[in-house]
Amino acid sequence: YSMQGKGSFPTLQRLPGISGFHSFTSEVQRNGQEPGTQVLALDMTEALPGEIVSKLSVAANEDGQQVHLRRLRLIDGKPIAVEDAWLPVALFPDLDLADLGEGSLYAHLADRWGLEPAWTDALIEPEIATGETAGLLQIAPGDPVLVAWRITLTADDKVFERVRSVYR
Repeated sequence: YSMQGKGSFPTLQRLPGISGFHSFTSEVQRNGQEPGTQVLALDMTEALPGEIVSKLSVAANEDGQQVHLRRLRLIDGKPIAVEDAWLPVALFPDLDLADLGEGSLYAHLADRWGLEPAWTDALIEPEIATGETAGLLQIAPGDPVLVAWRITLTADDKVFERVRSVYR
């Protein structure tokens, strides 16, 4: 496919049942470690932030009301990532913000709406840690970090979430 001003990129056909994508919780547990999450913010927004719109594919009909969930992700008690996720309210109607504080987000959404992430497309970039992010990740401001911009979709290509994760 082509993107004006960016170039041409190969499109790979997705294979059913092989996504290479797993939730943070299940992936950490699979490695024999203890996952942890601290909810930093949980609110509704009327639209996606400009930074997300510019980095990730957003159709006009997808930029409606979103649930914004900001979390600090931990492995064995050590902060590993700051994650901002936006979930489309249209896909998860009457989503109760109080239900998102504990446990696996994906498990909750699958139990309640029967929807699961099937595949993801990500862009990974190096950056330097800002003061707030550095404090949360317990690193020095200006230290290198990896930023993963991710769009996650269901098996029938509905946008499940958009995420910006900053990894130490």
